[in-house]
Amino acid sequence: MITQVEELIELYDQLPEKCIKECTDPGNNIAACDRWVDKLGLNVSEEQCIKLLEEVGAWSIDELEDDSQGDLNLKLLWVAAAYRD
Repeated sequence: MITQVEELIELYDQLPEKCIKECTDPGNNIAACDRWVDKLGLNVSEEQCIKLLEEVGAWSIDELEDDSQGDLNLKLLWVAAAYRD
């Protein structure tokens, strides 16, 4: 059984180094993550994003359910880019 964390690691392994750098540079990374979501064509369903992000524990389920699909994909990319072994 693949866990959500393993799925995030798999996504991280597929990200270009430039994406990881831009999405994890100090400061506000929203614009960079938004650009990379578009550039990568990241379009994970709301249900799958919530499932993956819920395990991270940074947001409550209520917060995640209030987010748009675009915001969820942005958070998913940010978490995956920030992942460190």
